[in-house]
Amino acid sequence: MAGEPTHKVLRKGVSVVDTDWIRRALEPFVHLGKWTVWQELTAEGPDLRFAFDPPAGGRREGRLTAICQVGAEEERIAFARALAETMLEDLTLMAGQGGVDGPSATAPCGLTGEEALVVFDQGQSVSLEDAVIWCDKADTLRRLGLMEDALSAYEQALSINPDCVGGWRGKGLALLGAGRFEGALTAFEQALAINPNDDITWCNEGLVLEELHRLREALTAYERALAIDATDAWTWSRKGHVLRGLRRNADAAAAYNRALAINPNDAAISHAKGDALRFLRPLDALAAYEHVLAMDPKDADTWRSKGSVLEMLQRAEEALAAYDQALGVNPDCAEAWRRKGSVLWAMGRTEEALAARERARACKPRAPSARIWHRDEVAEELAAYEQVLTVNPDCAAAWRNKASLLCWGVHRFEEALTAYERALAIDPNDDGVWHEKAFLLERFLGRAEEALTAYERALAINPNDADFWDSKGGALMQVGRLEEALAAYDTALEIDPKRVLSWQCMGMVLEELGRYEVALEAYERALAIGPRSEVSLGQKGLMLRRLGRYEESLTVFGQLLSIGQVNPIAWYNKGIVLEKLGRAEEAFAAYEALLAAEPDEDEALDCDYRGLALQKLGRAEDALAAHERALDIYSKDADTWCNKGDALRALGRHEEALAAYDAALATKPSHEEAWHGRAGALEQLQRAEDAPAAHGGKTGRGETGQNGS
Repeated sequence: MAGEPTHKVLRKGVSVVDTDWIRRALEPFVHLGKWTVWQELTAEGPDLRFAFDPPAGGRREGRLTAICQVGAEEERIAFARALAETMLEDLTLMAGQGGVDGPSATAPCGLTGEEALVVFDQGQSVSLEDAVIWCDKADTLRRLGLMEDALSAYEQALSINPDCVGGWRGKGLALLGAGRFEGALTAFEQALAINPNDDITWCNEGLVLEELHRLREALTAYERALAIDATDAWTWSRKGHVLRGLRRNADAAAAYNRALAINPNDAAISHAKGDALRFLRPLDALAAYEHVLAMDPKDADTWRSKGSVLEMLQRAEEALAAYDQALGVNPDCAEAWRRKGSVLWAMGRTEEALAARERARACKPRAPSARIWHRDEVAEELAAYEQVLTVNPDCAAAWRNKASLLCWGVHRFEEALTAYERALAIDPNDDGVWHEKAFLLERFLGRAEEALTAYERALAINPNDADFWDSKGGALMQVGRLEEALAAYDTALEIDPKRVLSWQCMGMVLEELGRYEVALEAYERALAIGPRSEVSLGQKGLMLRRLGRYEESLTVFGQLLSIGQVNPIAWYNKGIVLEKLGRAEEAFAAYEALLAAEPDEDEALDCDYRGLALQKLGRAEDALAAHERALDIYSKDADTWCNKGDALRALGRHEEALAAYDAALATKPSHEEAWHGRAGALEQLQRAEDAPAAHGGKTGRGETGQNGS
C-alpha cells in the first residue's frame, strides 16, 4: 500500500502514535488497488483524507469528516470501523458506477461486477445492517443477470429499511427482468408511495404497464415522469411508442419530435417518427427515414420503410432502388422481396415480379398478417389512406392497409372486403392479402365456404406458410369438416413443430370430436412450448373439467388467475368447477369477482362472460343486456347467441329465445347447446311435436360446452 499515514491524526490536540490499525482497516481492500491516507490542514483544523487508485486508473479521493477521538483500543476499533465504512461507502458508489461486463474506460473505478461483489461482501462484514450496501450489492447482482440472488439482497435491504426507494425500485427492475410483471408493478408502486417525485421509477412503471398491455396507464406514467423531468429523450420516445399503440400517430410524432429536440442523432427515434407519419404526412416520414440513413446507410429496415413510402407516393423507380438497398444489406428480408415484387408487378415487369415473390417465400415466414386494432381513434388514418389513394389509386399496399383498418378498427366489413378486392385486382399474387380477405370472410361475414376458396388461393401461392394452414383449419372447423381441419393443423405443425397456436387449435378440433384425453395432450404440448399461454392454460382447465378431474381443473384456473391478467373465462370456469365440487359460496364469489374485475380488452368476450356470471347470480335481465352488447360488437359468435337464448328462456321469452338459438345454429350448425336450448324453448311453447326435430351436435360456451361440464 503506497503512502504512509501521518503519525498525527489530530483534532482537539489528540495524537495517534500507532497506525497499524489503519492498515488493518484497509487490508481487505488492498487487492483492489492502492490506498493512500494523509492528514490535511483545513480552516476547521486537521482532517483525514484518503485516495484510491484502482488498476484501471481513475483516482478517487474522499474525506473522513467524523473522526473519533482516539485513545483506548475500543476507540481505535471504532475509528477503524468508521474509516472502513467511509471508504466502503465511496467504493460501493464506484462499484455501482463500474460496468458489469469488465473494466470500463469511462467508469470512475474500473471494477468488474465480480470485484464489486467482493467490496459489498466486505462491507457487510463491517456493517451487516447497512441497507445501502445490501441495495448496492443487489444492483450489481441484477446487472450481472443473477435475478434471484438480486431479489434476495433487495429483500435484505428492505427488511432493514422498508422505506428504501432504491430497494423497491431495484426489486421492481429485477422482477421486470425475470418477466414477473405484476410483482414488478407492485414494487414500483411501493417506491412511488415513498417518493412520488422519482421520475426514473415512473418510467419503469410505464415499461411494466406496456408489458401488461395497459397502454393508457403506461401513458399516464410517462407523463408523470416528464412532468418531473421534461429533458429525458428516452421517456419522450416511450411516450411516443405508447401513443402509436393507441393509434394516436399525430400525437406520437409530436412526442418523437420532443425526444429528437433533446437528442437529434438518435436513429431509432427518427425511424419511429417516420413510422408514425407514414400515412399521415408521407413526405415528413420520408425526411425522417433519410435522416436515419444519413447516420447509418446500412440500416436495412429503414431502407425498406423508405421504399414503402416512395411506393405510396407513386415514385416506383426510387422505391425499387430503396428495396434493393435493403436487400443489399439483408438479402433474407422477406418483406423487402415482397414489396419489390409488388412494385415490379405494377411496372409491368411480370417475370421479375414473380421471381421476387419466389425469393420472399424462400425467406423466413412472415408474422401473422392480420392486425388487431384495440382503439377506435382511426379517423385520421382513414383520411390519410384516402389522400394516398387520391395521389396513387393503384397503390396495392394502401388498399390493403385501408382494408385492415376498416376491418379491425371500425368494423366496416363490407367496405373492408371491397378494399381487399381492389388490392387483389392490382396485385393478384399477394398471398398476404388473400389470407386477410379470407379471414374477414370467415370471422366477420360468416362466409366460410368463400373464405376456404381464398385460403386455397393464398396456399397456392405460398404452401409453406403455417399461418395459412392454421387459418384454413379454422374455416374447415366452421363448416364442420373436422377431420380435414385436423389435417390442416398437422400440416402447420410439420412446417413448424413449435407453433403454440397450431397445438391449441388441434386440441379444439379433438375436443369437437369428443377425444378429450388426446385434446388434453395437445394443450399440454402447447404449454410445454409456451408455459404462460392463457389460452393453453384455460383450455387445459376446461378439458380437465370435462373429464371430471375437478380438483386439477381448479388448480389450473388458479394458475391462470395468478398470471395477473384480466381473465373473465378463468373466473367463470372457476365458479363452475367450484359448483361441481359443492362449494356454492365460493362459486358465487368467483362470479362476483368476474363482475368486479376490469374489462377485458376483448370487449365482446368480456360482455358475454359477464352475462354468463349474471345468469349464475340470478340476474337474467342484466345478463340479457350483457349478451346483447356482445352481439352488438360481434354478431357472428354462435356461443353468444346461444347464451342470449338461455337468458331469454330464463325470462320466459321463449319465442325470442328460439330465434336466438336459430341464429346460433345458422352460424354453427353443430352447436349442441343451441340444439338443446331450442328443444327446451319448443317444449315451453307446447310445440312438443317439433321438439324431437331439435337434435344434438357438439358443444359451445354454455353449461355443458366451453364453460360447463
